[in-house]
Amino acid sequence: MRPRFPIARLDAVLHAFDVAGTTNCSGTPLTCNPLWTANTDAYIAASPSVANGVVYVGSQNSKFYAFDAKGVRAYKLQPGPG
Repeated sequence: MRPRFPIARLDAVLHAFDVAGTTNCSGTPLTCNPLWTANTDAYIAASPSVANGVVYVGSQNSKFYAFDAKGVRAYKLQPGPG
C-alpha cells in the first residue's frame, strides 16, 4: 500500500494524500484530492502522527483518534482526569 500523508486543518476533518503525488492527482500545476477524509468531531489544532500505517491525532474535544490506512477510525479515546 502506498504511503499516506495526513494533513490536519483547523476544522474537524483529517485529510490523507498520496506521498508520491500520483494517486488522485492531475493537471499542471499538479492538484491532488484526498485519498480519504475523516472527522474528529472537533477541530484539530496539532499535526497528526503516523506509525505502522496508523494515523494518530488529537482534537480540541480532548479526544485522541486513530485511523487505519483507509481512513477507518480504529478507536477514539477520551482520557480521564489527570
